[in-house]
Amino acid sequence: MAPLIPALTVILLASHSSAKSLWSTIPANFSTIIQTAYPIGNGRLAALPFGEAGHEKLSLNRDSLWSGGPFENSSYNGGNPTHPVSQYLPGIREWIWQNGTGNVSKLMGDDNNYGSYAVLGNLSVTIAGVQDARNFERRLDLKTGVHTTSFMSGGCTYTA
Repeated sequence: MAPLIPALTVILLASHSSAKSLWSTIPANFSTIIQTAYPIGNGRLAALPFGEAGHEKLSLNRDSLWSGGPFENSSYNGGNPTHPVSQYLPGIREWIWQNGTGNVSKLMGDDNNYGSYAVLGNLSVTIAGVQDARNFERRLDLKTGVHTTSFMSGGCTYTA
């Protein structure tokens, strides 16, 4: 059974004057990195932060490591559908509201020569002595693009 992502991640929609954030009290993990990590980057260099408190990792990628695309096929259309797909949206929305996730394959075009990122590398950051972490929180500020992870361990508060 697929994990219920809305139960893990809360979108905090504040007033227009406040920043909007994605946040969770559960660490993102490698086996569900695409569903649970908050992507950060500038369009050329990006990362997916994941891992337990005191043992965070960043899966790094760079746009130049992309395979496929318009240089490999002159009829490449970016994987966009070639026909209208808006009629599928109401059913998909309803399924997502009831089940927390949905099958969006009807919204997608073909994946001929679409390609994918190749991982640039993984960066591991370990803080010695972190045990029994509590008050874990990871947050992505959607206004500033800043990702933070914070937790308490051994009487100390850590924020990165």
